Amino acid sequence: MSPKSKLLLIAIIAVAFLVPTLTTCGKKDAQPTPEQALARQNDSIVLAEVLAVREHPSGGYAELDLKVLKSIDVEGIKNNPTKDKVGKVITVLTGEFVAAISIGDIIVCYVTLSDEGLQKHYIARSLLPGKLPEDK
Repeated sequence: MSPKSKLLLIAIIAVAFLVPTLTTCGKKDAQPTPEQALARQNDSIVLAEVLAVREHPSGGYAELDLKVLKSIDVEGIKNNPTKDKVGKVITVLTGEFVAAISIGDIIVCYVTLSDEGLQKHYIARSLLPGKLPEDK
């Protein structure tokens, strides 16, 4: 990956995390701005098994290969980008701390599809330990 591509990738991740947060700072019951609506036009909650973790040497982001076990719609969001990915493996990018995540772990996270022209990336945030539902 060229330095220009890496910089673009880090910028995409930063925008996905910062735009919704910064545009509502100090506002009570604020309505979403057009930028927020664009940033959250698709979203999902995913229960997944971690198949691979690749931390970027610069420490800016990491890639995870996830086997999607369950995909849940997010209230108020029309498009669930992982609905058709159940049982499949997707690669997500995250700016979160991943050192505590190991291969084989089950996690729950929000996943958004970032569509930047020719490049599409799944962005994961709010990674938490998850568990498989108990069979009844």
